[in-house]
Amino acid sequence: MTGGNGGFCAREGEVWVGFGNNTGLAWLRFLKPGFRHCFAVLRLSGQWVVYDPLSQVTRIDLAGADDAILDYLVERGCRLIPARLNPPERRPVPWRPFTCVEAVKRVLGLRLGRVHTPWQLYRYLTQRN
Repeated sequence: MTGGNGGFCAREGEVWVGFGNNTGLAWLRFLKPGFRHCFAVLRLSGQWVVYDPLSQVTRIDLAGADDAILDYLVERGCRLIPARLNPPERRPVPWRPFTCVEAVKRVLGLRLGRVHTPWQLYRYLTQRN
């Protein structure tokens, strides 16, 4: 959703999933260009929270209340799509390798056993929206 100035206009509880071309690791180059990494941006208590599961560390950054964070990410080459949080199920998620995709799926409450790459997650979310 964008505001009248072409920028984003956020609502409380809103979630966006970002996709990028993070090529810091050589083995990521086999993934589809533009979809080599994913992360989540959530609006909680009026503040933007960026949840970025990287290979060496998970970053959680408070990005403030300004909706410009979304425009900033797009300007940096990230593709953002809206998502929604699903209520958690009471049963455990099957064991899977901990990747950025798996981390974002768990933030969203998704149990998609056949979604392993950022491109597959992007396709699922765009078809769902």
